[in-house]
Amino acid sequence: MKSYFDILGAYFDVEGFNRSQEQSETFVIPKVESYILGAIISTAFAIVAWILLLVTFGMLSIDLNIALSLLMAIGVWMVVFAGGLVSIEVGFLGVIVILGERIKNAHLGEGVFWLIPFFTSSEYVDARQQHKDTHVNQALTKGTGKVGKVDLDVDVNSAWLVDNPYRRLNVNMANIEGLVDDAIRSSVVSVIGRHTRKQVFRKHQKISKETKYGEGVSELSVEIAKEIEGNIATFGGKIVRVYISTLLPDAKLIEQERRVAIEEAQRDAERIQSQHVIDEVNKIAKETGASKEQAGQWFLAQIDKAEIKVDQNNFNVNTETLDALKVISDSVINKILGKQGD
Repeated sequence: MKSYFDILGAYFDVEGFNRSQEQSETFVIPKVESYILGAIISTAFAIVAWILLLVTFGMLSIDLNIALSLLMAIGVWMVVFAGGLVSIEVGFLGVIVILGERIKNAHLGEGVFWLIPFFTSSEYVDARQQHKDTHVNQALTKGTGKVGKVDLDVDVNSAWLVDNPYRRLNVNMANIEGLVDDAIRSSVVSVIGRHTRKQVFRKHQKISKETKYGEGVSELSVEIAKEIEGNIATFGGKIVRVYISTLLPDAKLIEQERRVAIEEAQRDAERIQSQHVIDEVNKIAKETGASKEQAGQWFLAQIDKAEIKVDQNNFNVNTETLDALKVISDSVINKILGKQGD
């Protein structure tokens, strides 16, 4: 459908007309075309009324002034034209209703339109942009051979609106926010579940070149937006923008990774300390000409002296760290002596 005149056939068969529009795109009725149709039909009514007036008064042998009859015909024109005017408030869309049945894929935008009176009316749908903040916890990523499924906590801010009022009215619900919230949650879970954790965070960091769902959003946001739009299109919804404000592993995984990081750091520190002891013993042996065993014993003696000096100055020494250093030194010296024995 491209013109308001195309819907005139619906006055004879609304159901058949709607079936013919199953694959057609929705369009907004042009105001000017509705005014033209209104003027034509109003003029037709006025002409018929004028002729009937002349005939009726002629049959009654009543002398009717032509100017007065024209004035009455103009009055009929104005009544018919004014009776067909409908107003759609700003932020709303209208659905044409012919003989009690809604017309599919043709709606009224904001402003004043003309519809054939008595046979046609309109229903209204709020098409203003809505915002929804949704929290999704335990969204499972796709598992891999080395890494299993991971729970993610996701906060999504979505902007949406109704762009198909016919579908919105057919849902027959006063408030569809619950449906939208469910659609957002299921969409986030579905998209996250198709990717591994690494892929999810890579898509979240990469800015999409597609601007349909907002400027400067991530590829993950665009993918989620497409999924949501596919779900809410069934009741006339359309996604404007999706922004992911939070994307984090759950608290248990964060704590587990923190412990792993601490353990790795401790192992790195032990390796560094071990290598430092080896380097110091080798350096002492080289500078003094002593054997590595003697150099090791001297190194341990220096540690003991440092401990005594610190105690004398009333400093608080971490004995566990000192004991650990001694153990490392002993093990390194034993390794050195073992190599010498070989």
